[in-house]
Amino acid sequence: MNLKHYIKNTQTSLNQAIKENINFCIKNTINHLPEDLKWAPHNLIAHPLMEICYQLGLTELSEHIHNITTPEDSNGH
Repeated sequence: MNLKHYIKNTQTSLNQAIKENINFCIKNTINHLPEDLKWAPHNLIAHPLMEICYQLGLTELSEHIHNITTPEDSNGH
């Protein structure tokens, strides 16, 4: 494996690890909020941000923002 290929693979792995860490931090933070506040980040922050992404043609990012800011129900789903 040449150096350029190694660097690209390392960068891809690092990007994936960063993405997973961000997702975990957001979900964990939201799910540890008091019950009456769990939907606030989703409704007040994520929905406007999702719309901006959608209008810019970033539909996958828009859906991802929606999914990671939706609180888990009491069963952990």
